[in-house]
Amino acid sequence: MHKIKKSSHNWLAYDAPHNAIAQNISNFVGVVADLGCGKSPYKPDIEKYASQYIGVDWENSLHDQSNVNVFSNLNEEIKLPDNSADTALVMHVMEHLSEPDNFLAEANRILKDDGFILIQVPFNWHLHEEPHDYFRYTPYGLEHLLKKANFDYIETKTEGGIFTVLTLKFNYASRKILRGPLRILGIPIWFINQHLARWLDNKIKYSNEFVAITATARKRAKLF
Repeated sequence: MHKIKKSSHNWLAYDAPHNAIAQNISNFVGVVADLGCGKSPYKPDIEKYASQYIGVDWENSLHDQSNVNVFSNLNEEIKLPDNSADTALVMHVMEHLSEPDNFLAEANRILKDDGFILIQVPFNWHLHEEPHDYFRYTPYGLEHLLKKANFDYIETKTEGGIFTVLTLKFNYASRKILRGPLRILGIPIWFINQHLARWLDNKIKYSNEFVAITATARKRAKLF
């Protein structure tokens, strides 16, 4: 897996997607559709397992689009054929979609029977990419939406804990205060407090405070 740069104020925020990919990488086989791919940070990792990687994003994305293969508004019909993908990846995308029910129905449509989907969404996180920041999901909300969209074998997992949440909030705020040459003062603080937060979250569990949620599921196979 690609390395996380640990000199930044927010490297701990990347633990959640990095861990989700690493724990599920063996499911990335066949044709993988990265829905809302952005800069496609996990493309090199996925291509080690998949036969084909398809980056899908909308043409007005704020991110680098050099890895986008298919331009498609994910609130509408996804421009991929029925039953064309073995795996769908949806990393920190659904909070930006105004029509999540339609999106999951479309993700189900493009997946083959028993196709695998990996979703991650933020939970305790600031507004971002405004005004296209619509929802914060709970594990129960994600499970409900996936069931409605005809997915089975649904599992959800929370990522990060209260110490990660508090540390990242402090680091984002302090980065705004420490401008210009003063920012160098924050580097050792950010480095230490993120390592400490990770350690504390492993030792002390608060089940209702976390950074993100990961959900996995499979498309319900047709009986006939």
